[in-house]
Amino acid sequence: KANRLMNKQWAEYLKRNNSISGYVYILGNPGMPGHFKIGGTTDKPEERADNLYSQGKTAVPARFSVEYKRMTFDCWGAENYIHNELYLERINTEREFFKIQLGKAKTKVDELITEYELFRYKHFNR
Repeated sequence: KANRLMNKQWAEYLKRNNSISGYVYILGNPGMPGHFKIGGTTDKPEERADNLYSQGKTAVPARFSVEYKRMTFDCWGAENYIHNELYLERINTEREFFKIQLGKAKTKVDELITEYELFRYKHFNR
């Protein structure tokens, strides 16, 4: 019963704070080696990758591939946190592309999502 109450309170906290669950992803494109799109989506990352190619027929040289994905309880908050923390690797502040090695990107994004989620959970437990 205590777990159900805690889960209900957590869900209410997330709703009050406009948290929307979804994925944070890293997309790669063979036409842009060494550059990766790091973003968030409430859809499946594979759908996001397909949409980027099909909607912008002249904007990208090839299809994107999903190099990393992780579900989080607040995809937009986590995305924003990651973008702020990786600002030195960001190519253009108006775009979600980063010049970074893939292994480093995966490790860093995973660490930053964990940091963000722990911060949010600690704030909830105050």
